[in-house]
Amino acid sequence: MKDVQKWLIVPDKFKGTLSSKEVCNAISSGIENAGHPIHIKSIPIADGGDGSLDILMSYMALDQISVKTMDPLGREIWVKYGRKKNKAFIESALIVGLSLLDPSEYDPLCASTYGLGVVIKDAIEKGCDEINIFLGGSATNDAGIGMLMAIGFEFQDANGQILSNLPKDAMEIQKIQLKNFIDLTAIKFNVYADVINQIVGPKGATYSFARQKGATEIMMPILEERNLHLLSQFEKLSQSNNLASLAYGGAAGGLGLAFSVFLNSELRSGLQFFMTTLGIEKLIEESDVVISGEGKLDQDSFGGKVVSGISDCCKKHRKPLYLIVGQNALGITNSENLYGKVISISSSVDDIDYSIQNAESLLKSAGEKLAGIIFSEP
Repeated sequence: MKDVQKWLIVPDKFKGTLSSKEVCNAISSGIENAGHPIHIKSIPIADGGDGSLDILMSYMALDQISVKTMDPLGREIWVKYGRKKNKAFIESALIVGLSLLDPSEYDPLCASTYGLGVVIKDAIEKGCDEINIFLGGSATNDAGIGMLMAIGFEFQDANGQILSNLPKDAMEIQKIQLKNFIDLTAIKFNVYADVINQIVGPKGATYSFARQKGATEIMMPILEERNLHLLSQFEKLSQSNNLASLAYGGAAGGLGLAFSVFLNSELRSGLQFFMTTLGIEKLIEESDVVISGEGKLDQDSFGGKVVSGISDCCKKHRKPLYLIVGQNALGITNSENLYGKVISISSSVDDIDYSIQNAESLLKSAGEKLAGIIFSEP
């Protein structure tokens, strides 16, 4: 064993409880309390969803721009985005995110991405010709039509009447055209998503995520039918029959699809963007122990999320990985098939609320115990 081990802490946020940075601080504090010869490197990371902009602000020294826009339900709010020279960095969760609403307000039938379009328009008007968008954590399921309307796209019904009450009247859309003062062809859009799912289908935007956005069982088929209709209109405009299979097309309630079809955006993995930008693979190679984690470990943790990316990289370089999570909802069998050892700070369903309220102290304890266990091994 080396005199001083190198430990890397690179967790996702504990959604709604602690930021990635706060998780790093809690775990590292616990490890330090154990008093063993360990050099700790903490790297807060995101996957394109909530918390992405804060991490970018720290690592890229972005200028913070404030702008007035609208939340998912059309209420005025002030939000921030980052800028560096001609590049803008926008986190959709800060504008149309579920975290902006009280649970009693969740309504994916009415929630709109219009506010995101307002922020994009502001960045372009301020001289940015490269727009980097990070999708995830949205309260919406409107396939991006609200965002498109805000930046100059016009939606008409079969009689040529302009539709303004969107997404409520989305089923009436029969024609989409650009009525714009902005030359969008001069703008480069880079879009980073936290999920790989498509716009429709059993694993599409609606059936994968609409329930957590407040959709009832009655709403589900209505939302799916609406996205099927929008998909057909998008395909008609783009003359493509392959949009239903577009990876990342269902990200943020279908925002990914809108960016791809109307703004010529390449859809990419948000996690891979952060892994590359922060140099995570090299740091993993140089480490003796890697610690990651998130609030709830379940099937959604795979396919573009932080935990799956860190796990794959540790497996590739044969580095020991420990996943400290708020709750392990994978079950014993699935957890055994996951590379890395899972440590849950919540031992049962009954103590989840307690774990959320005491997440910081529990993470400290988990870090301290982990250090003790590893250094007691022969």
